[in-house]
Amino acid sequence: MEQKEMSSLIWPTNQVIEIQNLRELKKVFPDGYDKNLNWLFVGMSPLYGSKLSLDEIEEVINGESEYSESVNGRYYASVLVVHPRLNVVKYGEILVGAEDIEWLRQVVRSTLEAVSESQERNI
Repeated sequence: MEQKEMSSLIWPTNQVIEIQNLRELKKVFPDGYDKNLNWLFVGMSPLYGSKLSLDEIEEVINGESEYSESVNGRYYASVLVVHPRLNVVKYGEILVGAEDIEWLRQVVRSTLEAVSESQERNI
């Protein structure tokens, strides 16, 4: 087996993969951040799911806004994970509850820092 084939078995490259739930997303970010290998964007597209932001989900949970599509007090959020060094994209629509908001915000904050750092010499 060639080295290239062997490395793609260990680290998938050039793929688009669907994320089914929050548990799968947390496997990508086991420490709640991963600046170098994984970036998370939330509420990106109605094409494959909800475009609700974390603020909007939190407003609904707190009763400050109305939104009818919930499952046991949890709301759908679309997610997009970019693995910039592997050329891999993961996407999906996951159910988010009040207990998940802060973790997701932490990952998004670390993503924004990482994107800014990686592109600072290109601006």
